[in-house]
Amino acid sequence: MKAQYKQVLARFTQKIRENGGSTYAIEYADAFKSKIVELRYPQEPPLQADQGTIAAHLQAIGSFIRPWGIKWLNQKLDAVVSELKIKLSLGRAINMLHEWLPTFIYMDNYRIFTGEAHLDQVQQRFHNQQPTDEDYTIRLIMEQAGLDLGEEVEKGNAQDRKQRMLNMKTASRTLTKKVAHRWSQKEYEIDFDADGQQLIMFTKDTGSDALVRLEERSKGFQWFFSFDMLFMAETGGEFRNAVILLDEPGLHLHAQAQRDLLRRMRAYAKDNQLVYTTHLPFMVDSTRLDNIHICEEKPKEGVKVHQDWAAAGRDARFTLQAALGFSWSQSLFVGQYNLVVEGVTDFWFLTTLSELLRQAEEKGLDEELVITPAGGASKVAYVGTILRGQELQVAVLLDSDHEGESAYEQLVHQWILEDSHVLMLGPVLGVEGNRCLEDMFAEEYYLEFVRAAYRKELGEKELSVPPQGKRSIVQRVEAALKTLGIERFNKGRVAKRIMGDLAGKSLGDLPSGTGDNFARVIAEINRLVTKWRGEKSGE
Repeated sequence: MKAQYKQVLARFTQKIRENGGSTYAIEYADAFKSKIVELRYPQEPPLQADQGTIAAHLQAIGSFIRPWGIKWLNQKLDAVVSELKIKLSLGRAINMLHEWLPTFIYMDNYRIFTGEAHLDQVQQRFHNQQPTDEDYTIRLIMEQAGLDLGEEVEKGNAQDRKQRMLNMKTASRTLTKKVAHRWSQKEYEIDFDADGQQLIMFTKDTGSDALVRLEERSKGFQWFFSFDMLFMAETGGEFRNAVILLDEPGLHLHAQAQRDLLRRMRAYAKDNQLVYTTHLPFMVDSTRLDNIHICEEKPKEGVKVHQDWAAAGRDARFTLQAALGFSWSQSLFVGQYNLVVEGVTDFWFLTTLSELLRQAEEKGLDEELVITPAGGASKVAYVGTILRGQELQVAVLLDSDHEGESAYEQLVHQWILEDSHVLMLGPVLGVEGNRCLEDMFAEEYYLEFVRAAYRKELGEKELSVPPQGKRSIVQRVEAALKTLGIERFNKGRVAKRIMGDLAGKSLGDLPSGTGDNFARVIAEINRLVTKWRGEKSGE
């Protein structure tokens, strides 16, 4: 009986596999159970090989099961069907997620290709499952040019050199059309040449007849070309909707070339998500400090990623500090007209709202103005004095609070700036009391991002701030958080969230009055630049 029982179950299992697996089993589970209770227990179950229907298998199983076994089998069947339903739903969800997953492209170095290959040898190494990195690169390049490795090996043994030459010209035009326009520094063309099994690839600048092998071009060109090949292959030629992961890009480039690479990476990031690691100061984008995270490796905790820079160790912050130092030193000496602000969040807000004003066809900051964050009100006087000592035109924008007033006293009475060149935010806006740039936003708009930034710390607690009065929004939020047990308020956390929101908005999307507030401050700054420019022209 046991052998017959196993045989019938085996056939039933096979039937399930042939008819859709889990879905089929779930669909016929109730029929299986109802059939069991109708059947008796004979000495020999009716089992015929030609009965392949689901009903026949149900009858064959049920006809030799004892009553006590029916209950047990029903329980087991219910448990199995329940698990199958869960796994089936989970499987569908996983399949759907797979369809939504973007393409991931990882690159830690450019692929080397000397510009010359013997195709039959390349093919042989692939057949032997021993291809080199260069073999993969040449095959990738050929595929993007519309060339098939196997076909080209066969053509290499043929005698029709004219047709081969035409094929190479077609491949050259195909690849040039796909990638050449992406190298912004100088337009170039791809040129393939083939002689028997030897394939040679050249590049030439548009308008020039000089052919240059790929390996003789600059390292930067080779990196871009190699990455574009990989990028194009992985995204099906779309160059978009991918997550690009770059490990230490630009190691082989000098400082100026690293800046060029950074500009190119911004272009990649327009239609893709770009994440890269670097230890190079010139590869840190000082215009998007809100995007920077610091990574450090801790002995017992592994790799930690910090969005709050202050939480990282001194060594981990070194690259960022060096980058900001270079950026700052450049700002000190390249701008004829300069504005010093207290912190980087002031820089973010001014430059971003200036751009939104321009997009709305209103006046933004003067394009010749260089803004330098000092790193706090206490450092504004020092930075402003250094700039003035370089015989540059300097203005300072300060919060109307105790620290701002102290810096004002130093700049005007102890240092060398004119009173009119030190702008206090309150008087500029025509209001009394303490004011900072965060007060330029509508109160509820700013509080929305405070709550988002401190969601974890707040938990179920409700954040509310006292009326404006003479305190700035930052001071009132700081006081409100302390009453809820949150001792330290980091306005940079809030600023980063606001910057993320502003990235997708126009001026008209912002709460009423925001644009007018920033326009008033920017107009006052521009008034000084116009004055400086007039003084210079009158010399």
